[in-house]
Amino acid sequence: AAAPLVNTGLFILQLPVLLTLFLSWLYERPQPRNTTLFAALLFFSSVLLAIPSEAFRQLRFAFYYHSWFHVYVALCAAAVTVLLQKPRTRARVLGVLALGIALSIPLLREALHGYQWTLGHMPFVADISEAASPLDLPAQRILKNYTAFAWLLPLTFLYCCWQAHRSKEPTHLFFAVLFLVCLPFLLGQMRFHYLGGFLIIMSSALLVHGLSQGSKQEPVIRKFFLAAVVAAMAYPASFLLKTQTPSQYFSALVQAGSTLRPLCQNEPGILLADWTYGHKLLYLSGCPIVANGLIMTPQNLAFLARNEDMLNQTPSSLQEKYPEIRYVFLARAESIFLQVPDAVQRRLNNELTYRLLIRNEAHPAFEKVQETRFRRNGKTQVLARVYRIRPAARAAPLISGPRASTDARQTD
Repeated sequence: AAAPLVNTGLFILQLPVLLTLFLSWLYERPQPRNTTLFAALLFFSSVLLAIPSEAFRQLRFAFYYHSWFHVYVALCAAAVTVLLQKPRTRARVLGVLALGIALSIPLLREALHGYQWTLGHMPFVADISEAASPLDLPAQRILKNYTAFAWLLPLTFLYCCWQAHRSKEPTHLFFAVLFLVCLPFLLGQMRFHYLGGFLIIMSSALLVHGLSQGSKQEPVIRKFFLAAVVAAMAYPASFLLKTQTPSQYFSALVQAGSTLRPLCQNEPGILLADWTYGHKLLYLSGCPIVANGLIMTPQNLAFLARNEDMLNQTPSSLQEKYPEIRYVFLARAESIFLQVPDAVQRRLNNELTYRLLIRNEAHPAFEKVQETRFRRNGKTQVLARVYRIRPAARAAPLISGPRASTDARQTD
C-alpha cells in the first residue's frame, strides 16, 4: 500500500502476492490464516495514503499519479484475496478468472501506457541511459551492476518456474513468483534494478537450497555458496571504495543555480534548459522550468516536445515565438574530453547550444550572466552558460562575440 508513495509504478508489487495466493488456492495448498485482515489493511491503507495526493482529491485515475487508480487496484486485490478463501471448485475457478478479466478492463488504458513506459517505447525514454536493457551491456558492466550470479539467470528462471508449479512451501513459492514477475522489468531496463536486483542472488540461493536439500554435503554446499556470494559482491563493492571523479556537469548546474536563484527572485521568469537538467535546476535555482524527465505523463510528454522545439529555435525565433522564456541554461552535449569535429557537434547539440555556446555567436537580446569553463589541450573552453533574455522592446544594440562576455560571471 505504501510502495506507490516511493514510485507510483510500484503498485505492481501487489501482483506477486495475488499470484502466490491464487496458485496456493488453485493447487489446494495451505493458505495463510490472516488473508482477510491483509485484504482489509491493504485497501484502507491505500485510501488513507492517497488522501494527501492532489490527484486523488481531483478524482484522477492514472498510474503515473498517486490517484484513484491505486485505490482501485488495492480494492481489486483485496476482493480477489477474500474470494480465494473459499474452497476451490471448477465453477469458482472460472468465476475468479472472469472476475479478474472484468476488473482489469478499467485498467487497460493505463496498462498500455505502462507497457510502453516499461519497454522504453515512449518519446524521450530512449534518450535515458538507464532505460537501456542490461542484456545490451558488456560483460564487465553486468558483473559490476548485477554480480556474476546474473549468468545463472537461465537456470534460476527454469527452477523458479518449477517451484511455482510444484512447491508447497509458502516462502519458496512466493520468492519464485516474485522472481518471475520482476524478471521482465529487471531485464527490460537498468533503472528497474530495484524491482529485482536482490532476486538474482535470492533465486540462486533458492536453486542451491533445492539441489542440496537432504544431501550429506548440504552444510558444506551452503558455506561454499555464502563464500561465492561474498566473492561476487566484492567486485562491484570495490568500485564504491574508489574515489569518484567529480562531475563537471553537476558542478556547472550548481554554479548556474546559485547565479539564477537571486535573478529569479528579483526578476521572476521561466528557465529553459535541456529536460535532463530540468528537475535539478528547478531545485537549485528555484526558477520555474518548461519540462523535466521525472514524470512521463501525457501532459509532461507534450511539455518535453515543446521544450525540444524551444531549444532548436534560433535566438531570434525563440524570443519571437516564446516570449515567456526569461532565462536559458545551455551545456555541451558532446564529451568534453574528446576532440569532436564541428559536424558532430552540430548533430549532438541543439540549435541554441550550437549557436550560442559552441560558435559563441552574440545576440542583442541574450545577455550572458554566468559560464563554467574547463581546460583541454592547454586551452580554456566553455562547458555551460546561463543567459538572461532581455525583453524585445529593451534589447541592447548588437555587439561582437568577444565583448559580449565581459560582464558575465565566469567560473573555471
